[in-house]
Amino acid sequence: MSKEIKIAYRLFAILGTLIVILVLGAYVYLKLTAPHLFNFSKVIHEERVEITFDDLPGSVFIAGMHGCENIYLMPASLKFFVTDLGGYIHCIDGPAHDKLKIVKSLKLGRQAIGLCLRPDGWLYAGVSDLDKEGWQHTGAYIVKVDTLLEQMAILSRPFPSMNGIAFDDAGDLFITSGNFNPLHPSGTVFIMRTGAGSYLDTVSAVIHDIGMANGLFFDQRSGMLYVSNTIECVYAFRVSGHDAMKVYQHTKFLELTDDLCVDREGNIWMTDPGHSTIKKYDPDEKSLTRFNIRGIGQTSSCRIRTEDGKQILYITEINKKHSPLSGSFDGRGVFVIPLQELEKF
Repeated sequence: MSKEIKIAYRLFAILGTLIVILVLGAYVYLKLTAPHLFNFSKVIHEERVEITFDDLPGSVFIAGMHGCENIYLMPASLKFFVTDLGGYIHCIDGPAHDKLKIVKSLKLGRQAIGLCLRPDGWLYAGVSDLDKEGWQHTGAYIVKVDTLLEQMAILSRPFPSMNGIAFDDAGDLFITSGNFNPLHPSGTVFIMRTGAGSYLDTVSAVIHDIGMANGLFFDQRSGMLYVSNTIECVYAFRVSGHDAMKVYQHTKFLELTDDLCVDREGNIWMTDPGHSTIKKYDPDEKSLTRFNIRGIGQTSSCRIRTEDGKQILYITEINKKHSPLSGSFDGRGVFVIPLQELEKF
């Protein structure tokens, strides 16, 4: 063996040792400073489904948006609204799924985030005029927008790292806020209560210390509000009780949960931007299915609507590629998938 080869072997051995030391050091550091990252469920049965979007009959893709964030589906209609990180809210409508298209858009600010409809018929959205760092520390504020996308009014102060918003049946607005720090997460669910004249005025915290608070979904069937803790789990609580209970615990390292919704059977559907998947959790069976749908990039929000008796899943794409740390936010639009086609696998 030549002298040069021996030197090369030694260099590789030293490099390998350094890598092992660094990995072990990072592991020990995270275990000591962020033990919540290693809190996994051991009782959930899990399976993974690999499928291509084009192989799902009846599925369509609606493009023309930029870094899609949240979605609201109008009932008894094919119309829906989407916010994106270009700062727009878009109205999508058409006579059939394959005819859906953007019919109108309105610029709300630098970034448009959470989105929902109040019982009074107005859309409410989270808006930030800042970059990502500014959103994290100063936050986003609430605006209300008419469904014709012609009028907008600012309703609140900024909430740091504001993300999900949801209304209950009483017209009270719930908001997630926090520091969006995965190592030392701190999150709160706030409520803006309905005051005299149906105005939203009084703001107070209803759930403290809920971790890296992110998505919100109010399930009318159960009266429960679901909250995603991005890096750990999903909570649910009754708006009358405000006692949060953990209904899903992550099962692996670096699993994420962004937005979420519940189908009519009570299954929890979640987007995982870390793995660019959509997840279905059956709380009765304690079973999880991860759908890796090739053709869909980094997932952000999801909602389900019953149309002609069938449940249809809508998924927003925040990035074209599976790159949760890129910060490019170049997601193209919304994917529409009949649930029965996914559940065949």
